[in-house]
Amino acid sequence: MTKVKNFFLSIIPSKRKLIQLYSALLHNAHIKGFVTGKIFTGSLKNVCAPGFNCYSCPGAIAACPLGSIQNALAESKTKTPTYVLGIILLYCIILGRTICGYLCPAGLLQELLYKIKTPKLKKSKVTRALSYFKYVILFILVIGVPLMYALQKNNMPVPAFCKYICPVGTFEGGVFLLIPQSNSDYYAMLGALFSWKFLIMLLIILSSIFIYRVFCRFLCPLGAIYGLFNKLSIIGVKVDKAKCTNCHACVNVCKMDVKEVGDHECINCGECIDVCKADAIKWKNVLNLIRREKELEASFATEGGALDVIEDNKVDINNISTTATTTSNVAENKDENDVKEEKKKINKSLVTRIVLSVGLIAILITTIVLVNVDFSKKIYSQNMILDSFNTKLYNGNEYDINNSDKDAKLIYFYDDFDNDLFNEINSITADNLDVVLISKYDDKDNYNNLVNDNFNDSNILFGYDSVNQTEINKFVETISYPYIVILDKDNKIVLAEQNSYNESYYNDYINPIINNIIIGNEVGNKCLIQDLTFMTDGSKFNISKYLGKIVILNFWYLGCTPCQNEMPYFSDVNNEYDEVEVISVSENLAYILDPEGTLAYYSEQNLNLIPAYESTGNPYATALFGVAQQFPMTIIIDQEGFIAYKCIGELEEAELRAQVEALLS
Repeated sequence: MTKVKNFFLSIIPSKRKLIQLYSALLHNAHIKGFVTGKIFTGSLKNVCAPGFNCYSCPGAIAACPLGSIQNALAESKTKTPTYVLGIILLYCIILGRTICGYLCPAGLLQELLYKIKTPKLKKSKVTRALSYFKYVILFILVIGVPLMYALQKNNMPVPAFCKYICPVGTFEGGVFLLIPQSNSDYYAMLGALFSWKFLIMLLIILSSIFIYRVFCRFLCPLGAIYGLFNKLSIIGVKVDKAKCTNCHACVNVCKMDVKEVGDHECINCGECIDVCKADAIKWKNVLNLIRREKELEASFATEGGALDVIEDNKVDINNISTTATTTSNVAENKDENDVKEEKKKINKSLVTRIVLSVGLIAILITTIVLVNVDFSKKIYSQNMILDSFNTKLYNGNEYDINNSDKDAKLIYFYDDFDNDLFNEINSITADNLDVVLISKYDDKDNYNNLVNDNFNDSNILFGYDSVNQTEINKFVETISYPYIVILDKDNKIVLAEQNSYNESYYNDYINPIINNIIIGNEVGNKCLIQDLTFMTDGSKFNISKYLGKIVILNFWYLGCTPCQNEMPYFSDVNNEYDEVEVISVSENLAYILDPEGTLAYYSEQNLNLIPAYESTGNPYATALFGVAQQFPMTIIIDQEGFIAYKCIGELEEAELRAQVEALLS
């Protein structure tokens, strides 16, 4: 029984480990992402997390502070990075490297690897010297390279550390995105750079088994930044020089490369507090003040009126030693060991309460986050199969798409009756087409007065959604009317967008479906059609307007180096062939963040391309390629609007020209 008891005691995590686990969960609260392989894109992604956690990790709910710093510096030519640098400075002043010791998921992972029983490499003068290497990385890769490229004319953002070294990004943003089967197309993008970073990641993981926090000590630029503020931070540990006996027990027990407690290498883990026989190491500032007050109360509890004196502010708790001396010398009458034991109990009690409080707060926040991140709701978009759709009809029946044998289905959600519009829709009804018009609520009086009188002999099915708009909610995050959904005979969604019906929907979607033309995203399919917006004048682009020409859609974003590498020869092809139109489509968020910089890039690089950007909502690139956006992405559409070629990743110039020549021959 003793062995069993000792085993369970050995695996119970310490208070610090519990906080680290809480923090790791909070940093990666988008649990659904690890299953689906989709990156969280909520508003929290605009905020920097305190710990080192990759933005592209499918579980991450906030941005990586180090990546944010690099991107902010890379854009410093056009905007001052006050927001990002302000948040990081706030973390530095409040916590310093306490973040490394308690809140960083990367630190927790390394500590868990170090627990594997193997011979360990102890710290030495060599490791101490190597600990300064992270400052070299900070000033060259995190600050120097992004600034250097930002100040160049082409304003090409290069987050050098993330791009060439970061093992956390490789592990969280690389490996975790490659695991889900839905992201199998990502393998086509892997190249020498990923292999290099994967090798670095493996070496650091292996080294972490033998060397305590090897990445934190030698390579982490974020730890270097926090370390610069360690002595200035509000929360952390410090040494009372008056009590210190210079026994070096604290330095000896520390696995980091500290010269003294609280220096730039100290992660404020607090393990040195228990080994200090002189009781010289304390949590500083607010926490220290609370503990001193508790010690004072404990020391004078047996003295009549002592607590009253404290309450009357006749005792200065910031000068405890002086007050204690003037209050009957109570401490001198106690055995020294008993006093120390009593203080340890007070310290442990305080720490326990702090840990429990932090734990409860962490659980509360985690619960809120997990509740707000919807794990069950499925949003249907272009090229997906609509599994179920049921709506009640005003005639008392029910419409179920799975019971329909029609080649095409037009579903139109509306909130206001429009007699002219409904007449136009009614004019295109056919035997092999279901037309279902759905009002947002059950309004039978409106139906009887307006609809039934005008459309008695119509083939239109008039229905209504549930009170909670259950059916339209399958297609949109935020309910908006009118909304059009067009399905083929297999219930594949060929269109799902907020818009009012017009004749082009029949010509572009319904008529081809009725004539057995497959609209989709595979080579040989008629290309899915979706509006893009031109940057120059805000007008809309539609592939159907370019029939008779070869249309090349190249998806990119400002800051994507492979995208920028291939854009010059896309421009050359556009110049050389009158029969070719190259539409350069910027990712929506990148364009919104820097519209002027994105548009200016074309003229700065002398690119003859038609600049456009994706509309807000379901990305066109995702619909066309069936996977999350993996820039660059290129699709070539032939003269009749059919997909001729698709490529994920950087496209070679020879391959591009070969595809164009084949379509022209």
